[in-house]
Amino acid sequence: MMMIAAAVFAFAACGNDEPGPQGGGNEGGKLATPELSETHTETSITVSWGAVENAEAYRVNLKGKNYTTEELSYTFENLNAGTYDIRVMATAEGYTDSEMAKISVTITGATSVDWFTQTLSLPEVDETVDYGNGQVMVYQPYNGVKALWKGTDVADIKYGLFATEGLEGVSDAQIKGNLNTFDNITGALELINSADGLEIIYGGCSANTSYTAYVWVKNVAGQEFFTSNEITTSDFEVPAETQAWIGTWNAKTSQVISIGDNGAGTLSAKDETFTLTIAASATAPDMVVIDGLSVLGEDNPTVGYVVENTLTIATNFSIGSDADGITYMWLPFVAVDGELLGLNDFGGEVPAHTLTMAEDGTVTGETGKFGVKFNDGTEAEAEVVCTELYGVSQEGQLYFFIESFPAVYRAGALELTKAATPTAKVLNKEARNFPMSLSSVVF
Repeated sequence: MMMIAAAVFAFAACGNDEPGPQGGGNEGGKLATPELSETHTETSITVSWGAVENAEAYRVNLKGKNYTTEELSYTFENLNAGTYDIRVMATAEGYTDSEMAKISVTITGATSVDWFTQTLSLPEVDETVDYGNGQVMVYQPYNGVKALWKGTDVADIKYGLFATEGLEGVSDAQIKGNLNTFDNITGALELINSADGLEIIYGGCSANTSYTAYVWVKNVAGQEFFTSNEITTSDFEVPAETQAWIGTWNAKTSQVISIGDNGAGTLSAKDETFTLTIAASATAPDMVVIDGLSVLGEDNPTVGYVVENTLTIATNFSIGSDADGITYMWLPFVAVDGELLGLNDFGGEVPAHTLTMAEDGTVTGETGKFGVKFNDGTEAEAEVVCTELYGVSQEGQLYFFIESFPAVYRAGALELTKAATPTAKVLNKEARNFPMSLSSVVF
């Protein structure tokens, strides 16, 4: 946190042998401890004290930094909201420094500055953004938040979007520690400081949910500003095509794959029965959340996409990460022409299962298939044999979340029959192909 302090005066303090208002000691002794008082505004603190007998200067400390003055007050400006502990010590040559006096001051911080603004809005329906290199994204008012930043002489910026509900008990310091910055910070600043400003879009939000966008900025004069704005995404209706899949299903596969500690897989016939719960997603009307597919339990959801009467369960995407830098991934184990290729990351989501519902509600399933291109330029059709949750380290090392080997997973096509249970409610817990922190920003 940058602080611009009042000037340090270099005049010599006037000595006084008469007892001062603080009392004091004899020459060569220990100086008396200053008695502090304060006044403050929303962004500044002035701490004052009475003269200490025989003191020549005063050392003021804030957040580990020392400032020296011969005056009887000191001002810190351009402070953000928070509680500040300020300490003051009297000093003089030939005397022992006084004890540190401490005073705590809480300020609200600036609510606005004249050199930066953040304005939030929702995307238009089917708002399309072309990022170049063939990357085109379509945003909706229920799954995106736009932020417009305009500034003058902005020299640095950090940003982030958070679900408002999850911010209870979170300090400003914690939020600042989780903000993002731009790889091309120079290009971003040029746009922010332009007449039109810089507009960014946070993607992957949930419908009818409150989000808070935080931004920290610093200008060329060294002034800092930390602010936030809140916005609620739009709601949507779940279409009939998606509602047809919502509920609890009896599931069955007829194969298993055993994966040894060397990562090699062996496919064999075996019936596996389990229960799937499919719920409407809070992210998009054509998306569902599926619990129970993973042998690791119901806390490892995947997602599916509904197009007309077909549900495609996706794989090969991140569903979160932990403090150790391990990213949780749904990854496919595939085969080409019947030959197992092992666990592979082909880049981008691939279909794991394709399920088609007839008019009478009967469901038929196939394993997912997609085209692959190998390093030698040859192309083939890959079939997803099974999918499961793994972890990938930042160095690319693969972790299995099964302690004992060989690990056995369900494989093959899914068979589904509707279970006689109540319809599942909408889930906000989702596996999604974007950071769960909602901190990724595109512009």
